[in-house]
Amino acid sequence: MDVTPTLVALLGLDGDPALPRFDGRALREALADGPDQEQIAVRTTTYFTAAPDGAYRAAIEVSEVGAQRYLDKSWRVR
Repeated sequence: MDVTPTLVALLGLDGDPALPRFDGRALREALADGPDQEQIAVRTTTYFTAAPDGAYRAAIEVSEVGAQRYLDKSWRVR
């Protein structure tokens, strides 16, 4: 979760050039005057991998919003 950029935006300081640049983004869709969650472009991709002998497989789901990547979940594939 991108807590610091979101708190900076809540305080109205996100345009302050004196503040350092933070990793992440302000979660504007979580703010009262922010856009609806459905208006935020999100690309979700599932990646799979397996042990060389095929005895173990795993998956990971990653969402991308702008330049930020978020690990949504991972699981073992039987």
